[in-house]
Amino acid sequence: MEKYLINDEFVNVKSRVDEYLEKNNIHQFLNINQGEYAKNVGLELEDIQYVVFGNPKVGTLLMQDDLYLSFNLPLKLLLIKRDDKTEVLYEKPTSWLKEEHSDRIKDILPKMDNLYLDIIKYLEV
Repeated sequence: MEKYLINDEFVNVKSRVDEYLEKNNIHQFLNINQGEYAKNVGLELEDIQYVVFGNPKVGTLLMQDDLYLSFNLPLKLLLIKRDDKTEVLYEKPTSWLKEEHSDRIKDILPKMDNLYLDIIKYLEV
């Protein structure tokens, strides 16, 4: 698990993630606000939100070569409020690599790692 502490408020970081995805034409499939779900059942939890995103064409190409990659797709960022900062977590796609994977998978997963790093750089500015 990759972890970064962004020196900005949760709401601002979430907004910047949305902005990055929109600017780069990356589809945002879903936002799961776990903190809100906790409140709905009378419990307290820090602001925690999953952002689920990706490129359906790229994901489909990966799954055509290995259906088990569908467990890891689409891509996800976990945002956690930490006082006046925000922790951002994700799993490196290259951690899913297997020796028997196709050349296409071996080519695409490092690019997905770089996408995550680009998002983090965008958030750190």
